[in-house]
Amino acid sequence: MSAEGSSSAPKANKAAPKVNKMAPKAKKAAASTGAAQIGIEYKKDVDFPNWYQQVVTRSEMLEYYDVSGCYILRPWAYRIWQEIQLWFDGEIQELGVENSYFPMFVPAKNLEKEKDHVEGFAAEVAWVTKA
Repeated sequence: MSAEGSSSAPKANKAAPKVNKMAPKAKKAAASTGAAQIGIEYKKDVDFPNWYQQVVTRSEMLEYYDVSGCYILRPWAYRIWQEIQLWFDGEIQELGVENSYFPMFVPAKNLEKEKDHVEGFAAEVAWVTKA
């Protein structure tokens, strides 16, 4: 077969690939209807803090609390925390380290001693007035 006489040869499709115009509309519609977005929108190597926040909240491992710096460990995250504690406790026990527990509450008079340091986050301190 010669190149001139070959009219039955398939022609290359020169048409541009079709663009899915529905995807952006669907995403916008999901956001406007209050549908939960479960995909991760940030790249780990580009914006680690926002990536991490989306991973732990959308996986339902963690919920943020209305007090800055406080959060709620959901069942999956708490189970992971328990496993870490079990492993770590075994490791430090082998080294002869004794467990200790430190207070979560600090007396107001101790905070007063550090008032210059506390000033930056005083509004976020939860004051216990009755016990």
